Amino acid sequence: MNRIIKVATAFLFFYLIYGALAYAQKSLPANSFNYDKSVSGISLQNRKSTSLVLGNSVWEKRFEKDDDFGFIRVECLNVNAKQLLRIGFFEGGTKNEVQVFQVSYKPKTYDLSSKTVKTKIPEFITGLKIKLGMSEQQVMKTVGDNCKVSGSKGLKVLNWHTTDAKSSVLKNYQAIGYFIEGKFNSKDQLVEYSFGFDYP
Repeated sequence: MNRIIKVATAFLFFYLIYGALAYAQKSLPANSFNYDKSVSGISLQNRKSTSLVLGNSVWEKRFEKDDDFGFIRVECLNVNAKQLLRIGFFEGGTKNEVQVFQVSYKPKTYDLSSKTVKTKIPEFITGLKIKLGMSEQQVMKTVGDNCKVSGSKGLKVLNWHTTDAKSSVLKNYQAIGYFIEGKFNSKDQLVEYSFGFDYP
């Protein structure tokens, strides 16, 4: 009798867990979205991670001159110098506190500087496992399917942006806006990927 009760209890427990998981999956909206928060161990608004990955003196290598990226930044190359990681800081913000990331292939016209940080990182991969060369479908499947897609200068551009103060990312980071932007070439390969917070 005890054995029957144990088996029935185990079956009931399994059924309840399975039902809860199925309900949770159905409850997720079709256009749910995942927030990217880091690149190769460097995290948004986490000064310690910046120092740990790039060194304590990396702040001295920042570029402050305006460019198309639009932020005070540190620029890093991966180990074979084919990929460029730009980490952006807000003017008047805290030292080493990253607010925006941009990963791209190093342009042929890139002006290598003594400030450029040469890392031993094989390739720049984000917290959501997004990396250069992925297809639009792969990126959309990872971040969510409610991105806007448009065309610009021969590239397909994927955009997502929120200023919803109730969103977890803005509440947790005390930010006013969050964005993701991906650019794909004519071969449907991700060639540039940016994400982070809006300037306050």
